[in-house]
Amino acid sequence: MIKNIENIRKKIDIIDNKILDLIEKRLKKVHKLSILKNKLNIPSYIKEREKDVIYNKIIENKRINISNDLIKDILKRIMYESYSIENKYIKIKKYKLYKILFIGKNKNLFKNLFLKSNYKIYELDINFDKKDEKYIKLTNVIFIQVPISEFKITLNKIVHLIKKKCIIIDLSYNKHLSVKIISNYKMPFLSICITKEYDSNYITKNSIIICYLNDKEKFIWFFNQLKLWGINLIELDYTIYNEYIIKNESLKYFIFITYIYLIKNKNIDLEKIFKYSSPLNKIFMCFILFFIKNNELYLENIINFHNIEKYIKEYIYYMNRLLNDIKNKKYLNIKLCINNILKIEKSNILILEKYNNLLLRSLNIY
Repeated sequence: MIKNIENIRKKIDIIDNKILDLIEKRLKKVHKLSILKNKLNIPSYIKEREKDVIYNKIIENKRINISNDLIKDILKRIMYESYSIENKYIKIKKYKLYKILFIGKNKNLFKNLFLKSNYKIYELDINFDKKDEKYIKLTNVIFIQVPISEFKITLNKIVHLIKKKCIIIDLSYNKHLSVKIISNYKMPFLSICITKEYDSNYITKNSIIICYLNDKEKFIWFFNQLKLWGINLIELDYTIYNEYIIKNESLKYFIFITYIYLIKNKNIDLEKIFKYSSPLNKIFMCFILFFIKNNELYLENIINFHNIEKYIKEYIYYMNRLLNDIKNKKYLNIKLCINNILKIEKSNILILEKYNNLLLRSLNIY
């Protein structure tokens, strides 16, 4: 019996090696495809095509005894690697090559993408001086990501130096204040937010939220460039963005800091938490890692969010209500609250379940 097991395992090993060989061949084809797509200015990611490929493979393989979920998992993972390869060949030949200036921190993502696309890049720290003004005069595009307390100061330093047709792109998180400030200036202005917090060299399939835009024609080339990089564009008014995204993000970061305070003051061993946690709980630890690595950005988001003190006090109030319900054994109140939050549209429940299943499947692989 043991010998039979060993023989079967050897045969499985041979099949595994063949699978890996096939994946290698596919990625080599992707390499060639990337060069051709680059020459023709075809986006690295087309959402509809990816959906069609996966759907067609499921239909084609109905006769095979493989679950749809497994087919999706395999193809999505291989496609991720394919997009990663295509990212190495991002270049642009169609659009005018502008000179681009980055002021402030957390600019590596766009910087790397524009460099790959042959744009001329300049960088300045927030405290740039007189000798650096020549770069401001040279550029066609200025990205600004500075603390919101420095945003107006930075604009005042550059506004009299920039070209007439120079465009400004705001990368700050606090749109409530940045848009309010920029509305007092007459210049082409775009305020965006990148919906990712990790993997700064890979942006394909991610989204960029356009929160505020004036003089749209001046930014068409930029939007086309983003699409070529495989980025989804979402238009969302900055007031809605603040209310539904930043407000809740601020609360999330506040919870992370509270947790970090607890760990520090109780001398809790993080390694042991990570070692003994379930895969799902490890995600929470990953969020904390993102927070620690980008703490200046996230602290800025908390400190300068409109009415953050009021919002956090509300959160503490509801924490105390929950604590009182637990103390007084009012478990029904807790259950009713949880059940009420699930009273959302059925279509949204299905979407949540879909992502929940995908997440759990991914976690169980590792």
